Amino acid sequence: MAGVTNAAFRSMLAAYDPALIYSEMVSDKAINYRNKKSLDMLKVHPEEKNVVLQLFGSSPETITPATEYVSQNTKASVIDLNVGCPVTKVIKAGAGSVLMNLPDTLYAMIKAMKHSSSVPISVKIRAGYDGEKNAPQIAKLCEDAGASLIAIHGRTRSQQYKGNVDLDIIKAVKDTVSIPVIGNGDIDSPESAQAMIDYTGVDAVMVGRALRNKPWLIAQINDYLNHGHYQSGESQDDRLNLIIQHAERLMALKGEHVAMLEMRTHAPAYLKGMPGSSVIKRELASVDNYNDFYKTIEDYRQDLSYKKPEQH
Repeated sequence: MAGVTNAAFRSMLAAYDPALIYSEMVSDKAINYRNKKSLDMLKVHPEEKNVVLQLFGSSPETITPATEYVSQNTKASVIDLNVGCPVTKVIKAGAGSVLMNLPDTLYAMIKAMKHSSSVPISVKIRAGYDGEKNAPQIAKLCEDAGASLIAIHGRTRSQQYKGNVDLDIIKAVKDTVSIPVIGNGDIDSPESAQAMIDYTGVDAVMVGRALRNKPWLIAQINDYLNHGHYQSGESQDDRLNLIIQHAERLMALKGEHVAMLEMRTHAPAYLKGMPGSSVIKRELASVDNYNDFYKTIEDYRQDLSYKKPEQH
């Protein structure tokens, strides 16, 4: 998730024991130009493990040196080629899900990545680009080109994130290839994760948007899949602690000013559904320094404690 899964957020997710953690997409051309901002996006936090660094590009000529750089200069456990992004800007650059319509180019890119990397190559695809759902054929092509892992989001590019995920196309991908397959789309609870696995037979599930307001979902899914039960979500106090932790990790990564601007987006996700959260969301929208940010959170915590029912 662009703008979300940087090292600060990923290091928080690591505490919940995910099998893999995917980075933001990084442009192969930006890596080749040694763009500082893009190279910073490739940094792996010491607390992280099994990080998949995700690249996007449009040709073997540009993806090859970028893959070689990432393989030799980062702590990536896997290097991923994103063939799922539906964003128009990425599509117009010949990257992302448009590659679902360019099998020859895609094959050459994966083959080049395989030969340029000392770590496994994975590919994230969609059900298809538009009407035709060609994910099984594309998945097989990726396997033949040397990919070690496939992640499949069960919507087409034209669907974006609308409608329901197509479990049948995810199952078809799993039935077509022999390499591990990760299912993605609409996983927002332990039950939905189990349902996808039961129906499609995938080897694992990928959670994206739901983690923005409940990163602890990873641990809940693990517990449910392994033991058949799970603990309830984090308490209100714990959620406020996560907001502060996120802000502090972002400051260490990007500095106070940028971190405070970005927390205007991140904090409301954690606050979703909490009592009176609309007020604190408005207050946080104008905070530009950590001291005021911290005070706003702690004042809200105090207000919540006053509103708790008396114990008898």
